[in-house]
Amino acid sequence: MCEIGKNIKLCTCLSDSYEKLQHFWILHRFNKNKHEQIVGMPIMPHELELELFSREKMQNQLLERLNSGDAFDFHIEFKSRDQLEIVFNNNSKFGEDPILFCFKFKKNIWQVEVYDSFELMGRYHELKFGKIKGFKIKKYFL
Repeated sequence: MCEIGKNIKLCTCLSDSYEKLQHFWILHRFNKNKHEQIVGMPIMPHELELELFSREKMQNQLLERLNSGDAFDFHIEFKSRDQLEIVFNNNSKFGEDPILFCFKFKKNIWQVEVYDSFELMGRYHELKFGKIKGFKIKKYFL
């Protein structure tokens, strides 16, 4: 079971890589001069098998928190087309795959966005990243 607290915080960190973090976020900024064409097929992780209701509930909680105005531990002026990738359960001790969410900044609010790795690689650059505080995964064993 996953819990997103009302005080979840997207924090900056001094790490040089997000890949070793258990829960992290990446802010992608659109770059009008970047037109890379990526050839291949994305191999997406199989997400932790959440019931559709649980995934939708998590997504709605994240969206509400992002639009609350104080989800980040720093001040930034978001730009239209910014995309935020949120990853939970990276490098799980239990072997589950990560849980991934994507949001886009449009009309001065965050909105749910379908994750497109080719678009992010080809048209965006990574502006900032950090770890997520206030998120818990609870394991229930029978």
